[in-house]
Amino acid sequence: MAVYGRGSEWRRWDLHDTPGAALEDKFGSWDEYVAEIESADPAIAVAGVTDYVTTRKCKTFPTYRVQGRMQNIILAVREI
Repeated sequence: MAVYGRGSEWRRWDLHDTPGAALEDKFGSWDEYVAEIESADPAIAVAGVTDYVTTRKCKTFPTYRVQGRMQNIILAVREI
């Protein structure tokens, strides 16, 4: 987890459905989704991984983190 020396600050949270979500799929691929998260300005600090029908997406998201992607995310929340 990142250490911040300035005390309390507002951080951007992004709570969108993931690629392939059953109810609302706004992204083409996981690579596009990850690239959007990495390039967001202001930077996204917390991501909510949502899919209301299956848990597959909750398992896919961490695989990108293990590969060193989305290092700007300090917390990933699973929404099932």
